[in-house]
Amino acid sequence: MTQPEPSQKFWYVQGGATRGPVEWAEIVALVDKGVLEPASRVMAVGADDWGTVAQHRGPPATGRRTSILKAPATVKTPAVLKDFTAFLLRGNVVDLAVAVVIGVAFGTVVTALVRDILTPIIAIPGRADFSNLDFTIHGSRFAYGDFINAVISFIAIAAAVFFFVVRPVNALMARRKTAPEVRSQTRECPECLSSIPERARRCAFCTAKVAPVTAPADPQA
Repeated sequence: MTQPEPSQKFWYVQGGATRGPVEWAEIVALVDKGVLEPASRVMAVGADDWGTVAQHRGPPATGRRTSILKAPATVKTPAVLKDFTAFLLRGNVVDLAVAVVIGVAFGTVVTALVRDILTPIIAIPGRADFSNLDFTIHGSRFAYGDFINAVISFIAIAAAVFFFVVRPVNALMARRKTAPEVRSQTRECPECLSSIPERARRCAFCTAKVAPVTAPADPQA
């Protein structure tokens, strides 16, 4: 087999499940990291038969003369440090950090709203502050007023998040959603019930021949 292009899409089998499609360069990187084996099964998107990573990569080059002079040693970054750096630079970590900071500030605002505005309004018919409400039984003090304040604070936070965050975001996403939902590109093998690509004609697990699924006609065509 010829060496695939780095951007060519492939399916691959890992842990008993078909994954992908991903670019060939990503599969080579997984093999170099030890995540995949050279004998792992792969199939190009649009192809009919499975092969192995080693078959697509070809045998290693031989017959080259090795220079007596050794190349200068390069300082390699430890794998743990590299993975930790990649983890810190991931977009969702930054988003989570921003969400935590905004959440803490928002919680402070809601707490002040409950303590300084809502609690005095609710307590107008009776006492001025729920936090002072308590009772004592055999020397044990039960501050049920603090519990009432906590319940009011929870309801206020939940209402603010629902009406000012969840509903506006859902309305915006529904308005911008124009394309139909993407169908799953895998299906179950009728023989072994393993997950295989829709267009596959042979199962990578039990090697049974299966009929490929034809793409539905476009109603707008």
